[in-house]
Amino acid sequence: MTNGKGWKEENGTIFWRQEDTIDCHTNNNSFFAGLFDGHGGKEISNFLKNNFYNFFKESTKATTTEKLIDAFSKADEKSPEGEVGNIMYGYQGSTAIVGILEEKNNIYTLTVGWVGDSRLVLEHNGNVVFETSDHTPKNPHELDRIKKAGGEDKITNSEGGMRVNGIEVSRAIGDKELRDNLIIPIPEIHEINLNEEHNFLILASDGIWNNISSESAVKIVSQTMKMPAEQLKTKYPDNPVVQYGQLKGLSDEPIKENGDDHLKLVARALAYEAITAGSTDNISVIIVYLDKKLMQNNMNIDINTSSQNPKTQVNDKPVLQKIDTVSILRQIRTWWITQPTAKKYIYGLSATALATIAGLLCYRLFRHR
Repeated sequence: MTNGKGWKEENGTIFWRQEDTIDCHTNNNSFFAGLFDGHGGKEISNFLKNNFYNFFKESTKATTTEKLIDAFSKADEKSPEGEVGNIMYGYQGSTAIVGILEEKNNIYTLTVGWVGDSRLVLEHNGNVVFETSDHTPKNPHELDRIKKAGGEDKITNSEGGMRVNGIEVSRAIGDKELRDNLIIPIPEIHEINLNEEHNFLILASDGIWNNISSESAVKIVSQTMKMPAEQLKTKYPDNPVVQYGQLKGLSDEPIKENGDDHLKLVARALAYEAITAGSTDNISVIIVYLDKKLMQNNMNIDINTSSQNPKTQVNDKPVLQKIDTVSILRQIRTWWITQPTAKKYIYGLSATALATIAGLLCYRLFRHR
């Protein structure tokens, strides 16, 4: 993960600001990543960082999709409103992009829910296989929805881009004084099955996407993931000297190659590229790495906040461990995945040969009992 401060200029003075927040959690065989980009202030994005995961975890709904919809609803319902001191909560809001990785019965899924223009991009074999759509008036579907709701005269178009009721997003948590049924908190939800050809996913605020396409981001991450950590530190130095860019630095702890700290450098590289491309907005990036090598080895690993392998959770039965059948099955599975001609050979076996293999396995199983 990495954060970069946005900036704005008033009367020749540059004011730095950061209204993005990020939040990641692990729970049994699942991983939660959330990114929230505030506007009008940081109060709503901070509220989501501190509460959204709990709304999801505590939901009594049956499925992940239903729990996610429930969490969005509760987050909006309970988000601050009114005026407290000099804070006008009703004129503040936030995007929300949430990705949930789960393993159930050796099937790995990604469930995505979002409002606003923060984006999740899923890579597959070096290409973009899925990206969330931006909820802004520039999106034809959102523009049509706003017009049907009677908001055509609320849409403005200036140098800052298309806006509805004065803000750039058409869906958000908060903004309760600006809605008029035009800015809505209803999320889009998608569920995607994963396989060993999905290598990583990116969650980022629009400070990335205003200057870098999803395809370019995947290319940058793919390339920088292959670079040694020290080379990344040299090419993308901490607090880089760019026109208005300043990124949050890493600690002085040793960098683990292809580990959590390495992915922080990859995330920082993507933020650096956005800043050098001209981004002046807040930037937050989460890179989630889906490690196919660990999946093939069937190793149990701990999930951390910026590197994740949802394909490695395996619950071996003790009886199978005793007779070493697991090792045999692992070898067969690894061969199946790594050999391009595996399916060709398997499909070419006769029914008699398959029956023979099954018989040998059964013989080995019962011989050791």
